[in-house]
Amino acid sequence: MEFIKIIDLTISYQGIKLFTIPNLKITTNEKVGLIGANGVGKTTLMRAILQLPEEAHGQVIKNCSPIYVPQLLPQTDQSGGEKEKTALKHAFQQLKGQKNRILLLDEPSSNLDEAGQVWLTDQLQQLRCPMLVISHDRQLLNSVTNCTWELKGQKVTVFNGNFAAYEKFSAQKKAHQEAQDHQHELKRKRLQKEYQHKQAQGHTARKRKAGISVADWKSRGDASGTQRKLLRQSRILTKKIAAENAAIKYPHKRQQITLKNIAIHLSDLQLPNKANLVTIKPQIICWQRQKFFTINHELKLQTNSKIALVGPNGSGKSVFLKKLAQQQLSGVYHQQLNSGLFNQDLTTSLTNETVLDKLLHESIFTRSTTMQLLGDLNLEPAFNEPIKQLSGGQLVCFNLAHILLGRHNLLLLDEPTNFLDISSIAALTDFINNYPFALIIVSHDQQFIAELNLPKWQIQSGQLLNGAYLQANGDNKEEEIALLKFKRDQMIADPTVELKEIAAITQKLNQLAK
Repeated sequence: MEFIKIIDLTISYQGIKLFTIPNLKITTNEKVGLIGANGVGKTTLMRAILQLPEEAHGQVIKNCSPIYVPQLLPQTDQSGGEKEKTALKHAFQQLKGQKNRILLLDEPSSNLDEAGQVWLTDQLQQLRCPMLVISHDRQLLNSVTNCTWELKGQKVTVFNGNFAAYEKFSAQKKAHQEAQDHQHELKRKRLQKEYQHKQAQGHTARKRKAGISVADWKSRGDASGTQRKLLRQSRILTKKIAAENAAIKYPHKRQQITLKNIAIHLSDLQLPNKANLVTIKPQIICWQRQKFFTINHELKLQTNSKIALVGPNGSGKSVFLKKLAQQQLSGVYHQQLNSGLFNQDLTTSLTNETVLDKLLHESIFTRSTTMQLLGDLNLEPAFNEPIKQLSGGQLVCFNLAHILLGRHNLLLLDEPTNFLDISSIAALTDFINNYPFALIIVSHDQQFIAELNLPKWQIQSGQLLNGAYLQANGDNKEEEIALLKFKRDQMIADPTVELKEIAAITQKLNQLAK
């Protein structure tokens, strides 16, 4: 049964075409993951299924009743994760006992902690109705989808399989393209060498040979005939070289972020290696008379420290980062400490300055590195837009770029991946791994945190514990179990992994659970 059928659909925004879809459908038991860069129109497409916007031409035929959970939920007293879970529970309740229903979810896991993500995955795996999910959460996509739509280049490409299978196909396609590029490059070099040889022959033909008078050399016409022939051959070779150049799809080469990329004088930011930026004393973390957790042991943050702060929703991670940024925690702060806090506050920086002018002026990095990061965050279309006219997603990316590139020696990043697409998350991972100063990051994206592989400060049972304390006291069992479960889920979703490898991790999990 066709639950959704899209026919000759074109949607524009402010006169600019977002995408055209000739034919697309969602059928019984299809669980579709919709992926694509920020700003390409994923949310617009999902909303068009609910109701066609004014700047749309075409048809969306619905043989079902959609249930929709948007990414941006109304403001309440609940935290982001609590709001998301409440909205999802309401959606699942609507599905019960109803026929011909389809579930539409826009970034449902972005605000959920690990326990919430496990709950969501379990709920979606049990569903027997079709669904369409926009997500950057690779683990969720691999666990619950069986079809992938990629919105790119103003069109939708359909792949039958989950995101892991799509990634494998894309990697094979990339390897094939690289092999073709290599062959084109070899041919181009051979043609270039042949062209240079013809040029040398032409140069020789223009010279009068020894023993031949000038009059005889000109009258025979050998030189001019040879030159014309060589000129024709050179023109043919020039066209062939241009064709080979055009056939090569040169891959984008990333610049690694290091101190060498810094464009300014660093005397006020760069401190001796392993100098203490902050020493946090034992204390109770509170906000507006609410107690969140206790710090029982002194914590030190050094110039080269990179920390992942983890804990469940509502445990006080954001409060801790905000207090640290404002130097309101009891402790000792280095006089040259300059911290930059990123959060989801969209009310800041709303000025008439353009994106590019603002970021180029305030970035500590070289122009090429700055432009690279802005491209990674898909801000290029908004370069000349006033900051106050940016969309919500663009403003989040702008604020993130503003903090990452700014004059700081400590970054405090609170859920930076929530509004990022998959390619941008990969670029952020690369940036953080190579960032030359200290940082603390909060994220519920388990794969993102696993790939960063940073030391952890963990909030559990009302206490903030660092990795050394957890290891010394044997309290990292839960973390190890969570990481092994994450790895097992990834392996199950990967068709190339053998069953014996999955069985080995399952056995280890069973041993830890005893």
